[in-house]
Amino acid sequence: MILPRGVRREQSQLCFGCVTGRSRGDGFWARVRAGLVPALAVAGSRNALRRCDNNMATWALDAYRFYRFSAFGATATLPLLGAATVAPHSSPTAIGALLLVAALFHGFAYVHNDIVDLHIDRTQSLRRDYPLVRGAIGVGQAWAFVVLSVLGLGIVVFVAMPMAAPFALLAVLCMFGYNRWGKRCRWPLLTDALQGIGWAALIVFGAIASGGSLRSLGWYLVAYEVALILLVNGVHGGLRDLANDRVCGVRSTAIWLGARSEGGSLQIPRALLGYAATLQIVLAGLVLLPFADGSLAYTALVQTLICIPIVALQLFMIWLALAAQRYRDAESLKAIGMLHLAALLSTPIVLVLPGCGSALALALILAHTVPLLANGMTFDGLRWLWLRRA
Repeated sequence: MILPRGVRREQSQLCFGCVTGRSRGDGFWARVRAGLVPALAVAGSRNALRRCDNNMATWALDAYRFYRFSAFGATATLPLLGAATVAPHSSPTAIGALLLVAALFHGFAYVHNDIVDLHIDRTQSLRRDYPLVRGAIGVGQAWAFVVLSVLGLGIVVFVAMPMAAPFALLAVLCMFGYNRWGKRCRWPLLTDALQGIGWAALIVFGAIASGGSLRSLGWYLVAYEVALILLVNGVHGGLRDLANDRVCGVRSTAIWLGARSEGGSLQIPRALLGYAATLQIVLAGLVLLPFADGSLAYTALVQTLICIPIVALQLFMIWLALAAQRYRDAESLKAIGMLHLAALLSTPIVLVLPGCGSALALALILAHTVPLLANGMTFDGLRWLWLRRA
């Protein structure tokens, strides 16, 4: 139907208003919509940023757990300890190369262990949030990471420090052997020792890569590392995973020596207590003997000054052992274990630190403390200690 011109104009304006919202008398709602659109856009962008932040936080936490960064300090300090015994004034470039080797070896050792033990970790409540257990990182991706870590390690070692290559190879073979058979061997003490030799080989590697041969102080540190792994893996780790290990048929040193978990309570036999006490005495002797046989090239004053904190650390660990007999709840035992581990790892660093140049001393301190401070269990242990003192 054809409408008169004025009617057509009015009709067209009404129809246009239906589509655009600009009909007559609609100025108020137009202004409301004009204010709402940017507000909604800002809210949407904030939600997007929040989702992005959450995704980044999840990714960072998964990377932290996948790489086991909380344990990296225990790895990174080993070649630096070796260097400290023969080249205490190592250059930043040499220190960086040693840390790169440690980083690549750490990635191989821990991720390969998680791949081999994945069927056990899937039943372990402490590991349920780990990305490999959740499937956030696939087994194929983990294997690729392990292969690339080993290849990278080989390239760095053979290009930059070929004279130390045999000890890098020894470390890799020992860790591969432990990861493959460590929880299946009839005599778990042997595989614990195999792991200890693997980690200790990094100390020898660090010394030879730094242009020297291991001296008496270095051999004390090697023996200390082997004994430390026997204690940490056989007692700390064995008791932490005791209930799940028994269910999964794991052969650990703690189980082999008669440890049991009944009704959520740990039953620690005298054999395991004696084993732990013997290792603790050996560890104390290995850091005190250098003061007696002239292995330390320090003045009498410096030796006295570092002997005080080392003896204090030994007494602190004895106190922790006694506290473990008094406080048997899970939270206390976890805190005591973390504090004991931190004291064990700190002792050899205190021993070598006075003889180090500024670059190596700084590297040792940062390599040791940063992963510990990134570990929430460290603060849980300190909080527990503060509450006991209060």
